[in-house]
Amino acid sequence: IDDLGVSALASVLQSNFSVTHLDLCLNQFGTIGVSDLATMLQVNTVLKSLDVSGNQIGDVGARHLALALQSNSSLTKLDLRSTRIGDTETELL
Repeated sequence: IDDLGVSALASVLQSNFSVTHLDLCLNQFGTIGVSDLATMLQVNTVLKSLDVSGNQIGDVGARHLALALQSNSSLTKLDLRSTRIGDTETELL
């Protein structure tokens, strides 16, 4: 799944009331897709676990996630292994 697919999924999950775990590891999305996931996380109150490991999220994507997590209290597990996130952005998360 690429950025476009993740963006479509994130749009649907904004009004999600049943999906609690989402595994998107080892796909082909980057900053655009994770930005839309971050937007979804700001309003989604059901998702508890998100795995985005092995994607090209990078520092910009990490900043989007960090901002979203400030207003999300439901997510308890976020897997960011092998996502090309630097030390400074890792501390933000």
